[in-house]
Amino acid sequence: MIVLDTSVFTDYLVIFDENRHRKAKKFVDEVSERDFVIYQPFLFEVELAGILRRKYTEKKTRELLKDVKSKVVIVGETTLRCIAIDVAIKTHCRAVDSYSIATAKLTW
Repeated sequence: MIVLDTSVFTDYLVIFDENRHRKAKKFVDEVSERDFVIYQPFLFEVELAGILRRKYTEKKTRELLKDVKSKVVIVGETTLRCIAIDVAIKTHCRAVDSYSIATAKLTW
């Protein structure tokens, strides 16, 4: 099991920087080949949608989201909330990072 930052999926799906895209593609492909289960906090989809929409049409964004969601396990907010709050208090990090860390802690 693994939790990936949204930026990894962004760099995999959108070429903002060729080097980052190449590294993300290699990494995600290797994760897929090894049959890791990829977990993501509930807000992953919202964050990724906003980023993808900067580059793609609404239709293409929805298609990419559907494809990505079929390959990850989304963990709900109610499951993560208490852990994420604890992480935020202890680390002072942003909410999105707190939820990602909470997802990793929960699925470890």
